[in-house]
Amino acid sequence: MHACGHDVHTSSLLGTAKILSELKNEFEGSAKLIFQPGEEKNPGGASMMIAEGVLENPKPASIIGQHVMPLVPVGKVGFREECIWLAVTKFIYA
Repeated sequence: MHACGHDVHTSSLLGTAKILSELKNEFEGSAKLIFQPGEEKNPGGASMMIAEGVLENPKPASIIGQHVMPLVPVGKVGFREECIWLAVTKFIYA
């Protein structure tokens, strides 16, 4: 089971899109919002999207990732500057 909260990920990014759209006259540049499908498998998710060119045209200057973390209290946001939770594990039972 993979129950990290894909519904929360999707609704959070859609909410971000709505807010950025409402504020678009208050900043320069662009924002690229990326929904990552199928990250539970390798190859899948980001690796396939990158191979298909998601990070081109326009090429992002920076990337912010978001994930659900139930240990962070309601109303708080946790940040980290480097990569975190960077693994895919596949179990094969014989």
